[in-house]
Amino acid sequence: MAIKFLADLNLNGAELVSAALETRTTDPSSSEVGQIYYDTSNSEVKVYNGSDYIVVGKDFSAGNGITLSGTTFSADPNDGISVGANGISVDSTVIRTTGVQTKAGNMTFSDNVTVTGNLTVNGTQTILNTSELAVEDTNIELNAGANAGADSGIHVNRGQGADIPQLLWDESATRWTFTNDGSTFYNIPISTEYNNYSLPTATSSVLGGVKIGSGISISSGVISADSQTDNNFTDALLTKLNGIAAGADNYGSWTVSDGTNSETVGSGDTVQWRGSGATSVSYDTSTNQFTISSNNNQRTDEEIRDLVADVMVGNATHVGIVASDADASNAVNLTNSYNVYTASISNHSGGDFTVTESTAGIQFPANIQMYDSNGRFVIPDILYDSVNSQWTFEALPAGSYDFVITGQRA
Repeated sequence: MAIKFLADLNLNGAELVSAALETRTTDPSSSEVGQIYYDTSNSEVKVYNGSDYIVVGKDFSAGNGITLSGTTFSADPNDGISVGANGISVDSTVIRTTGVQTKAGNMTFSDNVTVTGNLTVNGTQTILNTSELAVEDTNIELNAGANAGADSGIHVNRGQGADIPQLLWDESATRWTFTNDGSTFYNIPISTEYNNYSLPTATSSVLGGVKIGSGISISSGVISADSQTDNNFTDALLTKLNGIAAGADNYGSWTVSDGTNSETVGSGDTVQWRGSGATSVSYDTSTNQFTISSNNNQRTDEEIRDLVADVMVGNATHVGIVASDADASNAVNLTNSYNVYTASISNHSGGDFTVTESTAGIQFPANIQMYDSNGRFVIPDILYDSVNSQWTFEALPAGSYDFVITGQRA
């Protein structure tokens, strides 16, 4: 049982042996200055200083950058921290979390950095090593500050040595330009220039525009000849066209005559000429006739055949006439291999139209002429298919057409 002392106990310098402090888990609710007890919850001795209980005899140790000498702590000046009369302070090398601070030297942040205020960069270069750039502002200002009024734009880095495409504002011309190779710039058209572009003139090596001359018209991409008259053709062409009647095969047969008797030679038949002495062959362009004559002089049969064949080959200007010396049969062979094919296309619904070599009886290459229902000369796109031996009139507009195919007999 504890004995209460209502007055101070003066030991007069004598020792208090084997004494123990009061043990508690919390501070007393009513205390006197200097009152002491042992806090069993924290294993600490506490004394009342008049306002609060403080720990007596607490051990301290210095961490990184801090030095403890006796009861004095000192900071390592190399860490930017110093201890002065007014307490601990930091210099400009330490990054502050609040306030305004100017920081020199290079800084590297290994993790994310969030700037809640404005970010101002006063350097000469800003490098973003990022795979994605997102900008909230709907307008990006280029050429701001002292460089206002100079050319400015955006270019694409395509790698070392590659062309550099650019979108550039030309200040001197006050307009946008672009380049795909970094050197040749083109103007981006403005509204007044949309319909002012002119194609280059087409040549054998330049893709460009062509002009439609007289007698030719174009509609929906199809070039057609206007209705023809005698004045539209040269005399030579008019003569040839007049000789082609609808459905006729004027080159399909020949008439051979000795002046008294005559025979008709059909397509693909052979004419053999036999005679003695010197033989001559002539061709009359006004009548389109060959004349073979012999004066019965000293030439041999072989000489006659060779001469006839050579003269006919040299003078026969009509395509499809073949003259050959047949030594085995002692004859000169005249062969008509030319053919004409005419046909009509009624109420064509539009699209491709195909004619085979076997149908026309003519082999490639051939001459093809086409007319519409009004007699106008039509120039269609024609593709020859060597695999299927046929001609295709590509993308032929709807309508009715007549056409003529002339060439070597298939």
